[in-house]
Amino acid sequence: MKLDSTDIEILQALQTDATSQSADIGSRVGLSQSPTWRRISNLETSGAIRARVAIVDRQVIGLDFMAFVFVRLTDQTQATVERFRDDVQAIPEIVQCHVLMGDIDYILVVITRDIEHFRRLLRGKLSGFAGVRGLDSRVVLEEVKNTTALPLGCLSDAAND
Repeated sequence: MKLDSTDIEILQALQTDATSQSADIGSRVGLSQSPTWRRISNLETSGAIRARVAIVDRQVIGLDFMAFVFVRLTDQTQATVERFRDDVQAIPEIVQCHVLMGDIDYILVVITRDIEHFRRLLRGKLSGFAGVRGLDSRVVLEEVKNTTALPLGCLSDAAND
């Protein structure tokens, strides 16, 4: 999707506060309320904006444990990959899943209440997934940076190159 500088400014405003009114955003980007609302609607329709959500502080609500789980599959057949992806989708504690290149097939980000809950999840569910050859975990001791905001400034830089 091709974004102009106004679209990028609108996205930056929404990344900061998705509850902002289109009139407020419009005044920040130099548009009236109606064209701003139309642009936001177009960004949503195109899929550039997937959802407007509340970002919940996991530690404030008692989800204090985070781990990265590295997964190696037995093979890369379509059936094994699809079954693994379906299994991952069914577990709410897995908040992210990414395919990697190299000797690790997937990395999972897992959030639970505590290490005991993680242990039960790891032994009771993850290690039982069909097609999983090996699991390796890393416990997060401290989050230094965790943001959902994309580096939209890079898009402006590319337009100026």
